Amino acid sequence: MSNQLTHPNYRERIMAVAAGGICLALAEVLSLVKIFEMPQGGSVTLASMLPIILYAFCFGPVWGIAVAFLYSLLQTFIGGYILSPMQVLLDYTLAFTALGFAGFFAARAKDRIEESNILHRLRLIPEWKMTVVTFGVVAIRLLCSFLSGIIFYADYAPEGQAVWIYSLIYNGSFLLPEAIITVSVLFVLLGSLFFKKEEAEVISVSYPRWLLTFLIALIPIIGQVYLIVWAFDKKNSPSRRTWAQAVLTLLGALSVLWILLSLIHKSPYIPFG
Repeated sequence: MSNQLTHPNYRERIMAVAAGGICLALAEVLSLVKIFEMPQGGSVTLASMLPIILYAFCFGPVWGIAVAFLYSLLQTFIGGYILSPMQVLLDYTLAFTALGFAGFFAARAKDRIEESNILHRLRLIPEWKMTVVTFGVVAIRLLCSFLSGIIFYADYAPEGQAVWIYSLIYNGSFLLPEAIITVSVLFVLLGSLFFKKEEAEVISVSYPRWLLTFLIALIPIIGQVYLIVWAFDKKNSPSRRTWAQAVLTLLGALSVLWILLSLIHKSPYIPFG
């Protein structure tokens, strides 16, 4: 049994499930942080697609597409706008599952598994490639929404304007800013992660370092990704690793509870609202 627990493939599955749950919940919560919202659906959020894209980069296409598909289901059943099965397929299923395609541009499986630090797997991919791929998967989502606009929302086009032009302008008006925000946060995240001080982590964690740890954990996206790394990185100090695992367990339980309540109410659940 102990040999099974230490086997690289078994460890990889555990990490993929744990990280997938956190990234899925984080993406769903961030999708509710709307900078602005369009009248017929669609909004600019606080980089809600990034956790799914990063997950795909870190774990490859199989896990990436699976988690992206689950994300599409959450987007459909929590506050989604449903007209017909084909409209759901274009606006939600295909559009959000496409985010997992970023996994096709991840590092080789052998190299990923050998790197126990999840975020260090991003170092195996050139930054320019991650940028291009991020814009690419958002472009696929735009294509899906563009086709949906032509097929299902033609009646909203202003008189005298071609339906395809209306659909392109409407969907591009929120997905282009969304793509720019996503890539901007990606750059900030990569800049904060790619430093070498972490390689020389000492066993004891001082008071200032604990304070910094708590502050980092509170940062949206970056903090939650760091928690995942601290929880599974063997080079991390044991006390901080245990603390990160406990926090992730609590966040996971709360996220599952929130998702269940949202599904029951068929809309994002707001406590005491």
